[in-house]
Amino acid sequence: MGSLDKQDLKNRAMAAYFRTAAKLGGVAIQPSPPDVLEVGGLQYIVLSNSGGILAVYRVRIVNDQPVLKGLKRWPKDLDASFSGVPVPSYGDAVELANENVSTLELERRVNAMESVLKVNRALTKDLKAVVQSMKK
Repeated sequence: MGSLDKQDLKNRAMAAYFRTAAKLGGVAIQPSPPDVLEVGGLQYIVLSNSGGILAVYRVRIVNDQPVLKGLKRWPKDLDASFSGVPVPSYGDAVELANENVSTLELERRVNAMESVLKVNRALTKDLKAVVQSMKK
């Protein structure tokens, strides 16, 4: 694989990484420039930053053309090549980001419901007072 091919694969890996983040509705963590590594005779494009690995794509040859396959799990040898705390997978990172968004949305809804309950309590109190005055 020539240097032009490697650069093309790096560009395609970056595009796939950001496209996946957009599709899943998460926020993509900015990676450093991609690395091309070979482990066990297979080539991988690794996107990482100072915190560790963000995404890994295996290079496969299909009809004599290189194709990237996004991996959920990758060889442990790749983790050893990068400093920082490795992220288990990009999907897990996106899921965690979505959980945080969901938590914020849930908190907003709980606050809105508490406001409605306060209004209902006040109305119930006023209604009880009206009923009591009518009984007199």
